[in-house]
Amino acid sequence: MGIHYLPPFFNIKKQKSWYRLAGVSAFLLGISLISSVLIKSNSH
Repeated sequence: MGIHYLPPFFNIKKQKSWYRLAGVSAFLLGISLISSVLIKSNSH
């Protein structure tokens, strides 16, 4: 019966890694967006 409880635990670990990946990608996206805005403001 213990085997039935293993998949949810692994799924939770996968979700945490996905959340971390999404956070990092959002962070990089925000940095690129801010840098592009700064470049546009400097070009003016």
